[in-house]
Amino acid sequence: MKKLLLLFFLLCNLAIINAQGLSRIQFIHNSPDAALDSVDVWLTTLGVSSLLFNDLPFRQAEAFIVAPAGIPLQVGFAPANSSSVNDTLGNFNITLAAGQTYYAIINGTPSPGYSPQEPLTLSLYDKGREVANNGGQTDIIFHNGATDTGPLDIFNPGQEILWSTVTFGRYAHYEELSPTNQPIQLRSSETMRPLSEFDLPLGTLNLSDSAGILIASVSPPKIDNYSTSGFPE
Repeated sequence: MKKLLLLFFLLCNLAIINAQGLSRIQFIHNSPDAALDSVDVWLTTLGVSSLLFNDLPFRQAEAFIVAPAGIPLQVGFAPANSSSVNDTLGNFNITLAAGQTYYAIINGTPSPGYSPQEPLTLSLYDKGREVANNGGQTDIIFHNGATDTGPLDIFNPGQEILWSTVTFGRYAHYEELSPTNQPIQLRSSETMRPLSEFDLPLGTLNLSDSAGILIASVSPPKIDNYSTSGFPE
């Protein structure tokens, strides 16, 4: 992995003349397509392509990395063990803003046979956090990456709504939560029918002063928590 990251940083150095600062970005694999059980992430800039991450598994996240801002980048995703950027199944042109922190989530089910079938997408969020805004709290943002649930609401133990009517591929906002384990309920925004209940293990993971993202994956009860300190087992 160090060699792959080194190639990426070399590309950053090549682009430094045109770059307008730096940004940070984290890639998360949330496509349940069986053909993309693991993905290779390719980066192309200044006409040069390089393998950025090799064999990123479904429901796993890479650590945040530094990326050049203000210049066109092309991010492509290929099945595991790809040999070149020509093997990619989806490519996305992005330009990052200097000083911003990004989540980049791979969603969708591009292979035939899925219902509903969603194209492969790269969902970007440009106001990500790596630490909590206030000490002693845990900042969590919600992303709906479930292709077959419709819009979702998330409630906390006191039945207070944390996030409302979050449609597929969309991000909600950050909530500053107490860093303790707490039950969470997932409901359909359309029917208010409870879909799943699960424990958010903020205390177990010792996430005080941290920030992370909660992602609805595939369909309830497949709800996974990606934190900036790693993906819990």
